[in-house]
Amino acid sequence: MKNYADAGVQNIMALGGDIPDDPLAALSESNTPSTSSTWCARAAISPSASRAPGRPSEVAQPASDRRFLAEKLARADFAVTQFFFDATDWTRLVAELGELGVTKPVLPGIMPVTTITGIDRMKTMGAAVPPALVERLVAADERGGPSEVRNEGIRAATALCQELLDANAPGLHFYTLNRSTATSEIYHALFG
Repeated sequence: MKNYADAGVQNIMALGGDIPDDPLAALSESNTPSTSSTWCARAAISPSASRAPGRPSEVAQPASDRRFLAEKLARADFAVTQFFFDATDWTRLVAELGELGVTKPVLPGIMPVTTITGIDRMKTMGAAVPPALVERLVAADERGGPSEVRNEGIRAATALCQELLDANAPGLHFYTLNRSTATSEIYHALFG
């Protein structure tokens, strides 16, 4: 961490990273923070933390996962969730953290689904697109092709953002995958 401070870095957002192609390789001795992007972020946590609101398959005990996140947040300024598609996932996460005494902000992560191929990609990135949203996107594709899929995905993400803001989310974090125009459209739909 000293090298970062020496370079003038004041904030670090520690993410879990992509699942390695060979999970056993991630356990090798040569797989250290300096040689791998998939090392455990626990030691690097300082200013922020990231966590999915509802990924119980990733841990054996969801309750212990919440306790671990609460411990990370004791050292962090805020948390940013993995992207998700149901506002109740975020409200449940915040409530469970509140029961553990966490008062730090938890920003919901939003990733608009703007393509049919994005549906499968989302699952590999950590959050399956709900069947109802898949149906909406497929119907949009049948109605008007890729541009209508994009429009429907933006409408769905905008509605999710509004639900989260109505539930007192402290802000929104967008995962853009280098495509910020959808985020801009959502922002303008929400705030004019």
